[in-house]
Formats: sequence, C-alpha cells, structure tokens
Amino acid sequence: MKDLNDVLGSLLIGTWLNAMLYMLEILQVYRYFDNYTTDRLIFKIAVIAVFLLDTLCTIAACASVYLKYSVLHWGDEIYLQQQYWPIPVYLVTTGTCASVVQIFMLSRYWHLTRRKLVTCIIAFMILISLGGSLYSAFIIATFREYSQRSAAVLSATVWFIASAVTDLFIAIALIFRLVSTEVQHKSAKRLCVLSLKTGSLLALSAVVSLIAYVSNTEGNVCLIFGYCLGRIYALTLLYSLNVRMSLQQHETMLDAESIFLTADSARTRTLQPSQSKAIVSNSTYTDPCDSKTMIDSHSSTAK
Repeated sequence: MKDLNDVLGSLLIGTWLNAMLYMLEILQVYRYFDNYTTDRLIFKIAVIAVFLLDTLCTIAACASVYLKYSVLHWGDEIYLQQQYWPIPVYLVTTGTCASVVQIFMLSRYWHLTRRKLVTCIIAFMILISLGGSLYSAFIIATFREYSQRSAAVLSATVWFIASAVTDLFIAIALIFRLVSTEVQHKSAKRLCVLSLKTGSLLALSAVVSLIAYVSNTEGNVCLIFGYCLGRIYALTLLYSLNVRMSLQQHETMLDAESIFLTADSARTRTLQPSQSKAIVSNSTYTDPCDSKTMIDSHSSTAK
C-alpha cells in the first residue's frame, strides 16, 4: 500500500492541483485576449505558446493517472514497472514553458537595466535549464524501466537546480535594481516591484520542486509539485500581462490627484492672510463634492 501511495497517490494529487490551476489559466487567457486585443504580437505568441504547452501537459497528467496507471492497467504490476509517454511529455512541456516565462522575465529585466553581463549569465542558465528538461525526457523515453530511473537523476537535478537558480537570480537582480538610486520614475519602480513579486513566486516554486525531487528520486512525490510547475509559470506570465491595465489606471488616478492637490495648493497661497487664518481656525472638514457645499459656494458667488 505504501508503494501505491507513492506511485499512484502522488500522481492523483498532482493531477487535481494541476486541473485547478489550469482552469484558472483558461480564465486568465480569456481575460488577456479580451482586454489586450492590440497588444504586441510577441506577447500574444508567448501566451498562446504557454497555453498550448500547458494543455499538452494537462492531457499527459490525466493520461498518466486514468489511461495508464489507475484504470486501464490497474493491478498490472508488470505495466507499472514501465514509464510511458506522459512523463516525457510532462518534462518537455514544463521545461519549455518555464523557459518561455523566464525569457519574458529576463527581457523585462533587460529593459529596466540594460546590463549585458547579468543578462547573458541569466540567459545561459535558462539554456541549461531547458537542456536539462529535454535531456531528462530523452533519457526516460529511452530507458523506460523504473529500475533504470536513476539514469535521469543527474539531468533532472541539473534542470531543477538551474531553474531555481535562474528564478532566484532574476529576483535578486530585481531587488538590487529596486533599491538602486537609478530607479526614479514611479512607473519603473512599480514594474520592478511587480517583477520581484512574480520572480520570487517562481523561485519558491522551483525550490520546492527541487527539494521534493532530491528527497526522493525514486518516487513520484515530486510530481505533486512538478505537475503544477508549468501552470505556475504560465499564471505568472498572464498575471504580469493582465495587471498592466490596473497599474495604468492606478497611475492615472495618482496623476489626477497630484494635479488636484497642486491646484488646490496654488489657490491656497493666493488667499489673503485673514482668509488663511479663517481657514486654519475652521477645523470642520467639508467635502468639495458635497451638494450642499456646492450650493453655498454658488450662492456666495452670486452675492
């Protein structure tokens, strides 16, 4: 029973979590194409790519539980000793999806800093991470026996480590950028904060997946987090794209408030000293949008 909990129970839990995140991803994709019809083509291609990759990964995850292990071949111990196409598909789709999102985060860092050395180092780590996932898929497709699973331990470990280091490196680089005196414009600071939040989430997810895999390389516990890893990357990308409208509206409101306060301050400076004292001595707050205040102001103007 312990072996079944490890082999099948982990797959089942990972599939449930994956399905919930995938549904959330569908909603975010719909929101993106509904609100950003004129967005840059490269962003649309990235969204379509990660969504298709996650769809393939979700199909593979469901197939690994329903078609292969838990229904069609339930109790077939000989069949359970083999690893079939869902696992290599999961590795390829998750690794590619992670690389697409990491490239997006890297491009955001590049536009904020224009630092070639750091950008090249992060790009190199992204290539290592992608290569590790693709090579792991090749090894598992070649050596299908569970007894030969150790052949993919090195490449899978390199993949998880490179992915975690890449996400951590991006998050740390954004922290240094945020605290730097070079960031003066409020829009750039908001972008730094947003990138830091999303980058930290990706780094945390990659580290958790790495710990789960290293702690038990022979079991499927790591797939509880592994099946969800691609969806977390995709949701991070979609959140970064969909939140732009809210940030723009927030910035517009702040600009309008700043203009109002500036105009109000200029009006106060033009008052006579006696009027200023009267205003200071009056501690009662009046809402400028209140209808009674507007009527009283209009009456005094008419007199």
